[in-house]
Amino acid sequence: MAKRDPSKTYGIFGLLWRMIFVGGFVFLLTAAGSYAAVWYLVKTPESITPDLLTLELTDAVDQASEEGFSVLIDHYEATDLLGSGRVLSQSPSPGAIVKQGARIRVTVASSP
Repeated sequence: MAKRDPSKTYGIFGLLWRMIFVGGFVFLLTAAGSYAAVWYLVKTPESITPDLLTLELTDAVDQASEEGFSVLIDHYEATDLLGSGRVLSQSPSPGAIVKQGARIRVTVASSP
């Protein structure tokens, strides 16, 4: 079966209306996504990050959870500065204003 030219099958106006319909649908999807992103940025409450430095990892996770944050171990670093299993650094830093429920990345001390 030979392929038909869409402009001859539907006519130029039928093809034009289909293009307008698809373009409008894509526009609506983009607008809805943009609205959702702005709503999240504006409506999500902000919190101040807790100070997890020098805490044992389990205590740091508990404290962060109580305040509505989650903890992600970025990496372990061998050091003599603190005992093994204590938080060496965190990001965002203590006292930073972030969206509630944000993730706090920590570096944990390990024995050298």
